Amino acid sequence: MNTLEDLKKNILSVEERLGYIFENKDHLILSLIHRSFVNEYKSASLSHNERLEFLGDSVLGLVLADYLYHRLPSYPEGLLSQLRSRLVDASSCAHYLQKLDLSPFILLGRGEAISEGRAKSSIQADVFEAIVGA
Repeated sequence: MNTLEDLKKNILSVEERLGYIFENKDHLILSLIHRSFVNEYKSASLSHNERLEFLGDSVLGLVLADYLYHRLPSYPEGLLSQLRSRLVDASSCAHYLQKLDLSPFILLGRGEAISEGRAKSSIQADVFEAIVGA
């Protein structure tokens, strides 16, 4: 995937891999746009996924905290925090994105793409969180 038009044409494939149909496809598209792509193709109307990443990180933390709290009623707070941290750390989020095989859909700037940005766990983790935020 190299262009925004390619991503828009293939967004149904992303939804199929996620097993979820988005009401607002623009949010899903935005979740797959890295800052390097926006910086390279400066357009007033184009944005990147960092705000969705912020939201997704918070949603993941809340959902997992609620799940662990109810699922493991005898666990102390410290252990629940450790479990939550392991489940939502960068390597876990990158792993989730890899399992869904969504890296090919990430839009990157040329420099980031040349340096194998789609394989970077930090970018994969950020995109996973942005998708959750979408």
